[in-house]
Amino acid sequence: MSPDVTLCRDPSWIILITAMKLYSVSMLPAEWLYQKNHDRFCLLDDHVCYGVNLFATTHEIVREWRSMDKLVKEQKLHVERQKEWTSACERSKCDPEAACDEVVKVKGERDAESREVQCLSALAKEKEIQAIEAQKSHAEALA
Repeated sequence: MSPDVTLCRDPSWIILITAMKLYSVSMLPAEWLYQKNHDRFCLLDDHVCYGVNLFATTHEIVREWRSMDKLVKEQKLHVERQKEWTSACERSKCDPEAACDEVVKVKGERDAESREVQCLSALAKEKEIQAIEAQKSHAEALA
């Protein structure tokens, strides 16, 4: 019959047993069995992988928060610019749609004028070609 460990004179045994009981209760039974069935190096690898994954996840969350901060700043800037635009339109007593219509109208007029210029230049080229041909035929008739 083995002696009761709690009756030993060495208090380190009592502390060790108490710590083992506390540690066995603090873990889930599945985790306790997992650690019991694996060697220390495997457990250390698992611990290192867990730490690396935790660090990577935390780093990704921080990057997302920073990008969200940038997005919020851009939205605030957009709202401020929109307010400036509306106030500028009110100061000049014109609304954005009318200004846009005016731009489209001017652009259409410019396109029409450029088409007219292209037609006139094409006609001038054609007349020049006809004049050159007439000179050639006249020179051939004289020769």
